[in-house]
Amino acid sequence: MVELNKFSSRHLKSWNSIFKIVVVIFAILLVQPFMGYKPEVRNSITLVNNTGNEIYASIVWFKKKEQCWTSAGWYKIPPYQKHRTDLADLDLGSNTMYVYAEDRVHKTSWTGNAIFAVDNKLPYFKILFADQIDNKKPTRKFSMQTVGQGDQEYIFK
Repeated sequence: MVELNKFSSRHLKSWNSIFKIVVVIFAILLVQPFMGYKPEVRNSITLVNNTGNEIYASIVWFKKKEQCWTSAGWYKIPPYQKHRTDLADLDLGSNTMYVYAEDRVHKTSWTGNAIFAVDNKLPYFKILFADQIDNKKPTRKFSMQTVGQGDQEYIFK
């Protein structure tokens, strides 16, 4: 009978510890919204190729850390497929980003009026200060897009 009491006492202490941990976790979850905690919002853009041809796309956004416009690409997107890229450093204060795409086989492109530097090397490039144009890098005319928080989608038709 003595052994049974020792066994029960040990389990009771273990359950008591687990209960305390659960109460602390519950209290943290309950108080968390009032502590100014804001979950990280992942910003991204999904480029949608809604054509029957392969396209190459590029984007431009304002990069907070370096305080500059940054171009990146080439995102090879097969017909009727999507490409998603995270933009954790997208400056949502500017609410503007730029997109460009081209169908290299059929020589068509989706353009705008904003000129930024690109690089013709494949498969990928990234250029900081892409708005500072010189004769060393090729350029493309990008289309301006208004963006918000979360996932943005741009459809090339």
